[in-house]
Amino acid sequence: MPAYVVFSDATLREMARVMPKDEDEFLSVSGVGGHKLKQYGAVFLDFIGKLDDMLGQRTSWDTAAFTQLVQASYIVDAPWSSGELSKLKAQAAMGLPLESMARALDRTRESVQSKLTELGLKASF
Repeated sequence: MPAYVVFSDATLREMARVMPKDEDEFLSVSGVGGHKLKQYGAVFLDFIGKLDDMLGQRTSWDTAAFTQLVQASYIVDAPWSSGELSKLKAQAAMGLPLESMARALDRTRESVQSKLTELGLKASF
């Protein structure tokens, strides 16, 4: 699920300005409450940390660029349907590569790997 479905543009712009590094800073962003912190905080904080690692430590981001990056990134996975899980299990049983599974399921490589691990399954590499 795209980030802009979880948070409003105003909240994403404030995240770009504040660049929260921990849960307390994340909770201080307008539009983030306890429920969203619990449900999405770790994912967003990880995403912000990865951006910092890739593009250099910053105290804030250009809000338009940050919002564009977030909107282009599916950083919060939608729940897996029973059909998707069946397809994933079948693909793993056939020994398909992780990249192929991700493309077929329209999921990120990381999401597929995480679900395989959760299910105790493996993919070919």
